[in-house]
This record gives sequence, structure tokens and C-alpha cells, in this order.
Amino acid sequence: METPVKKNLHEIVRRHFSDFGLPDVPFQTLRDTLTIQFESLSNDFPVHYLIHELQKELRGSDNYVTGIESEINMRTFFVITDEEEPLKIVFNFQRSEQDIGREIVLFVKKNITDESLFINTIESLPFPVTVILTPSERERVFGKLLHEHDLSFGVLITPAITEELYKLSEEYTPLRIRQTTNRLAIDFEKSNNFLIETAAVKYRSATYDQIRKRIIAANKPVFLADTLINLTSYDESEIRERILKIVVSLKPSRQEIILFPFENLNLVSSLIPTLSKRSIRIAELRR
Repeated sequence: METPVKKNLHEIVRRHFSDFGLPDVPFQTLRDTLTIQFESLSNDFPVHYLIHELQKELRGSDNYVTGIESEINMRTFFVITDEEEPLKIVFNFQRSEQDIGREIVLFVKKNITDESLFINTIESLPFPVTVILTPSERERVFGKLLHEHDLSFGVLITPAITEELYKLSEEYTPLRIRQTTNRLAIDFEKSNNFLIETAAVKYRSATYDQIRKRIIAANKPVFLADTLINLTSYDESEIRERILKIVVSLKPSRQEIILFPFENLNLVSSLIPTLSKRSIRIAELRR
């Protein structure tokens, strides 16, 4: 039986489909994940506008939805996280009859009370998964997933573990970082979706070169998270300088910068002209 929250979401999504002339589509519910499959959308279908309209209404409704993540590279996935119930809605797009790849990103924004259920749900999904967890959950759940299950992950590294990881760089090559003691370490070769990197701007400048080399070697999109920046400790110009010091050293033809998710919009805006001159694409993921 549908809860009022889920029923409300169904109605909102279906109404927007109708506005765009789309037929009613089936909803596939797997535990607490609601997947909506689109078949053979034309390339000129206004995906961005549809998501934008859904985002506006869902954030303004009473169903406790707190975020809808923007797409990356027109390939993929949209996740709506419900704070009251562990409900995620996944918009899974196919651009043609030939499946260009099914990917999903789960932004888990609250504590996981049932670790086994979470892992089983992830394993049940028939496509690659990138999981981003809160810092308190990362080592307990994400570490278990990464090292005990054959899954594909991107990695969000936060300051609490970044320094320890880079201490290991003398012992291992950049693409073969392994788990040591109780610390979560990364095997980048398993991460075939994204490299998500905080860039460690809080740490000494000696780490910049290590970070730059590792980002370039991994050849993945780069995520800079504002969680690593203490906005009370640095003024805006210093934060900008620290970010640009890493960003401008990247090879623009190979990578893109995703600002995830900066609260300081003035800072984001001030970075755009410099990055655009280097042909580096910016996508901003909002909370």
C-alpha cells in the first residue's frame, strides 16, 4: 500500500509527464527505491526543463523532499531523497534503443540504521552504482561495500581521511591505494564512474602536486566539495586561490570540474570566467 508521501510523488511526476505529452510510465519499486524508466527519448527532449520543473514543485511540497541532483553528461540519473522515509526516486533515461549505460547516484543524507538492507538494496540494482555517504557512515558502511562487494563506486573523500590517504601514497602507486588498518582507502581502478576528490585544500601546499598527479592519472571528473573548506577560517579570495591552484593545473581536454555543492554562490561565480577560458566545464550540484 502506498504511503501518502509516495502517492503524492507519483501524482506530481505523472502530472509533469502529461504536461510534456509523455504517456503514463510504469513505476518500478524496489524496496524503497522508485525507478522511472524512459525508453528512446529523442535528443531534443527538454530533459533539463522537465527536471527543473519537478525540482521546483517537489522542494515546495509537503513531502519532505530535500534535494534533486542534476544530471551529469546527459547520461544518467536523478535522485530525490526523502528525509522522513528512505525513499529515492530514480529517473533512468535511455537515449536510444541501444542502452548507453544505466547509472545511478545515491546521495544518502541520513544515518543508515539497517546496514544489511542498504547493502542488499544496492546489490539488487541492475546497473552501476555510485554511493555518497555522510562522513559518519562512510567507514562503517561504505568501506564494507567497497571491500566486500563487487560494485562500482565513485569516492567522496573528506578531510578526515584525506591526509591519511596521501600518507600512503609513498607506499602504493596512485591507482592502487588499499585499505590499511581501520582507515578507508581507495582502489581507483574499481571506480569506473567518477573520481570524487575534495582536493585537500585545508592541508599544506606540499600535497597539491600529489593531488594534481592523482587526479590527472585517474582521468575522471573531479568533484570539489565545500565540506573541506572552513569558511570561517579563510576569506573568499584565499579560498578561490586555493581552489584555482589545483583546478588550473588540470588538462581541460580530459576532465571537468564539478562544484559540489558550494553554499557560497559568489565564490562559484567568480571561478567561472577563469575555468571557462581553459575550456573546463562547470556543473554545480545543489543540495
